[in-house]
Amino acid sequence: MSTSVTLLSQLLATTTVDSVVQQQKLILIDSRDPLPFVFHKLIKNNIYSAPVYDSIKGEYIGFLDLLDIVCFIVQISEDIPSCPDLFQLLEQVEKFDLQHATRVVGLSSKNMVPAVQTGEPLIKAIDIFVKHGAHRVPILEKGQIKSVLTQSSLIQWLHKNHTQIPLSLRKKTIKELNIGSKKVVTVPFDAKAIDAFRLMAKNKIHAVAVVDENGCILSNLSAKDIKVLVPDVLFTKLYKSTLEWVQMTRASQIKTTVPSFSTSLKGTLDEVIQKVAILRVHRLYIEDEHRFPIGVISLGDILPALTSRAEESK
Repeated sequence: MSTSVTLLSQLLATTTVDSVVQQQKLILIDSRDPLPFVFHKLIKNNIYSAPVYDSIKGEYIGFLDLLDIVCFIVQISEDIPSCPDLFQLLEQVEKFDLQHATRVVGLSSKNMVPAVQTGEPLIKAIDIFVKHGAHRVPILEKGQIKSVLTQSSLIQWLHKNHTQIPLSLRKKTIKELNIGSKKVVTVPFDAKAIDAFRLMAKNKIHAVAVVDENGCILSNLSAKDIKVLVPDVLFTKLYKSTLEWVQMTRASQIKTTVPSFSTSLKGTLDEVIQKVAILRVHRLYIEDEHRFPIGVISLGDILPALTSRAEESK
C-alpha cells in the first residue's frame, strides 16, 4: 500500500468534523416561522438551507432547503396559466404568504440525515454524504446542533489539502474515474423559468442546464436563483424566460464560448476539485468537443473516489 494512500486515510481519520466547518453563525428556523420570513432569512444570510426546530416538541425536525421552497412554489403554480393576470398572481402570493416552515420541510427530500458528534472523524461525515446522498450533515454537541458541515465546506477543505490526496488519484481523468455519468436535465433558453423549476421539483435536483437552440449549454439555473423573487411580490418573474432569469441573477450577458462551469472527460480529479472550489459552484457540466452536455459532476460525485481509496489502506 502506497504511503500517500495511507496518509489520506490517516488525514480523514484524524481530522475532526468541526475543524472543517467554515466559521459562521448557525442560522436556525422555527417550525412556526412564516414562509416569507424564512425565505428572506435564507437569502439575507446567503445560505441554501438551515435546520428547523420545533419549539413545541423541543426537537429538530430536519432541514429546510431552497429546493423545498422551489417545490412549494411549483405546487401553488400548477393551476396558474402561462400568462397569469393580476388576480391570479395575487392568489399565488397569498398561498405562499399563509404557509409556515413546517409546510415545506422535506418537499425535496424525505430522508432524515444522520448527525455526527463534535470531535468525530471526518471520514464518518463523508460516509454519510456518500451513503445518504446528503448535501449537509448536522454536527451535535450535547444533543444540540452546534454547526453544519456542508459539501461546499468539505470541498474547500479538500482543495486546501489536495496534496494529501494521492497524485495517482488526482491525475485520473473523469472518464477513468467514471464519475459524472448522470444524465443532464436541460431546459431551452426561451422556456419560462417556472418550467425550469418544475423540472427541478420533478427530478429532485438543485439545478438544470440552460441550452441554446442547438442544445449547447449557455448557463445554469439553480434553486438558489429563486432569490430574485424577493423584490418582486407579484411573482411575475416566474413567467420570464430562463435566459432572462440567468441574466438577472448573473447581472451580465451569458453568450460565452466556454462556460466556466464546464469540463470534459479529459479533465482530472485535481482540476475538478480546484474548479468547484475556486468558482464556488456545486456542479460542473461535462461537455463533448461540440459543447454538447453529456454528463454532470456534483460535489457528491467527488467523495466516493476518495473514500474508496482511503478504504484500500485499511
